[in-house]
Amino acid sequence: MGIRSKWLWMTVVGSLLVTVLLAWSWSTARAHEAKIVYVYSDSCGYCKTFAPTLETV
Repeated sequence: MGIRSKWLWMTVVGSLLVTVLLAWSWSTARAHEAKIVYVYSDSCGYCKTFAPTLETV
């Protein structure tokens, strides 16, 4: 394995490591954001009653 192959291998592995670390830190930062899951059904009385309140918020 020549010096050129070693540098290529180290560059690829380093880039992959940086990509994985950035993706992990981005997903960790986004995990703390508030999220709302809106589930609605036309046959649910509570859903119909609560829908205007949720839309206002």
